[in-house]
Order: sequence, then C-alpha cells, then structure tokens
Amino acid sequence: MDLHCPATIICLTLEDRVPASVGGQRIVAAYLFQLESESLIAPVPVRPAPDGTFWECIGRIADLHRGEGVVLFAPEEILVEQDLRGVALRADSSGPTRIGCPGDVDNP
Repeated sequence: MDLHCPATIICLTLEDRVPASVGGQRIVAAYLFQLESESLIAPVPVRPAPDGTFWECIGRIADLHRGEGVVLFAPEEILVEQDLRGVALRADSSGPTRIGCPGDVDNP
C-alpha cells in the first residue's frame, strides 16, 4: 500500500497548451525532457528534466512532486512513440499509470 500521494504528470510537446490542472491536481511545475526552450512561456516554473531515460525521468519527477500536478515537455517523436502526447499519468511508488487525456489538450 502506497501511503504517499501520487504525482500527476501530463506529457506535452512545446506546441501544446498547458492546462491549469491535471487529474484534479493544480500544475505547479514543468520540465523539459531532451528539449531546450528559452522562449517557452509557461504559467509555472520550467526546469530541465532530471537525467535518465524517459521513464526514469517520470519516476524522478514523481518523487519530487507527490500530490502535485506537473507538465513534462518532451519531443513529439518520443511522445508519439509511447502513445503519450496529451496523456496524464498518475505516478506513485508502484510506477506510472495512464489516467487519460484532459479535454483541453489536443491528443492526436
């Protein structure tokens, strides 16, 4: 049994609109995975993603943001390959679980 609140992470490209909340959690931070963008305008602080693979990065972000909503910006190719563009993940110590797509994010 996981006694910690899960983090909720939405996977977006730089072109996608950032929602105010995801899975009932207010978005508090954003991370850039294998991206750099000095011109990105986001309503929350944006940081480089933790080192590691895509899935390791998800786990590390979840550990940092228990009970919070977070955006993970990644290249479109990675998100399409994983079928995660615009998809939210709830991540706890058991790992990430897909929870769906918020209505205001375009998920091709």
